[in-house]
Amino acid sequence: MAEYEACKEAAEIAHGKVATLRRVVQSRDLLHPNTRQLVGDFSKALADKLAKAEQKYGYRDNWLTDDWEADCRAELMRHIEKGDPLDVAAYCAFMWRRGWSTR
Repeated sequence: MAEYEACKEAAEIAHGKVATLRRVVQSRDLLHPNTRQLVGDFSKALADKLAKAEQKYGYRDNWLTDDWEADCRAELMRHIEKGDPLDVAAYCAFMWRRGWSTR
């Protein structure tokens, strides 16, 4: 049963990644090549930054919890003051995915 659940979860993840890839490919065709390069470079840098934070602090998908909207907004503002655009982008991504305003 555990193997079935693991396979089911892997299939759901793969399906989500395929859907995302389709959207990326479609939108990439509309972008200027320099903008496409910017988006690709930035997303790689952001993914690397998040992976390091997950390893360093033991984070996983804590951003999916429902009870931290105010804390997330406060961390966004704190990281704006710190000045690292990747940290700011990470908190913006969390808020975007959750449908939370930065206001």
